[in-house]
Amino acid sequence: MPNPWEPYEELQRYGVDDAKRDRLLAAQLECAVVWTARDGWPVGVMHWFVWHAGRFWVTAMLRRARVSALRARRESCVIVSSAGTDVGPATSVTAKTLATVHDDDETQAWFAHALADKAYASNPPMQEQFERMLRRRTAPECGGEHGALALQARIVESRAPAHAIG
Repeated sequence: MPNPWEPYEELQRYGVDDAKRDRLLAAQLECAVVWTARDGWPVGVMHWFVWHAGRFWVTAMLRRARVSALRARRESCVIVSSAGTDVGPATSVTAKTLATVHDDDETQAWFAHALADKAYASNPPMQEQFERMLRRRTAPECGGEHGALALQARIVESRAPAHAIG
């Protein structure tokens, strides 16, 4: 009797081509961003993201420890799964990345619009409200600067296994 789990042992043969990768990154809203803490342990958080010009863009508050960590240690990782998308079951992309923190107004304006459009394209009032919230420099209810940061993660190496049974 054949082993139904055998396809999971050699994932390299299930690569995701550029077209499928781009379709996944356009369809999915969430990714995991992983970095290392000062003590060397890996840490990760789910983020909403935009894939643009070969880079992952995410938002975070400037006071977050992850921002300081990514400024100090740019080596990071982004993981995107097809869960909840129409791309198909069990497809994922994992990319080694180098993080760059941007907090200038021009980048923030572009990014706020792009993320709001991706997240709420079918709900224009919510899209406008979300973009306004991201563009606000000071949000006391959020505990400080919010939406003033886009983390640009450039792919250094990408591994894109498509985990499929059979």
